[in-house]
Amino acid sequence: MLRITFQKEALGRSAYMAAKSFNMLKAIGGEYPEQYMDYSKALVSIGSVPLPSEASVEQTDLGLSLQWKDDGQENSLDTLFVIANVRGQYVAEYKHSEAERKD
Repeated sequence: MLRITFQKEALGRSAYMAAKSFNMLKAIGGEYPEQYMDYSKALVSIGSVPLPSEASVEQTDLGLSLQWKDDGQENSLDTLFVIANVRGQYVAEYKHSEAERKD
């Protein structure tokens, strides 16, 4: 994901380094040694795909249920990529979805 979406930002360096640089500059807060990750500012991809104006996630017995408002800007070829993190635990789960848009 980083290699693809940060490629345009990677002038003279790898896409991984461009992503790392972006997140260190934008998503790390506080002063050393009391630094923290601001997950609301961290990116694992960058690009021109419009984000939905409203989105929500709910925990269910089967896992997570994600919903978002259809703003009419979506493309039928868009792919959903979900990363979930439990705050306070240094574990993240991700899934490249095979989900398709439905009416």
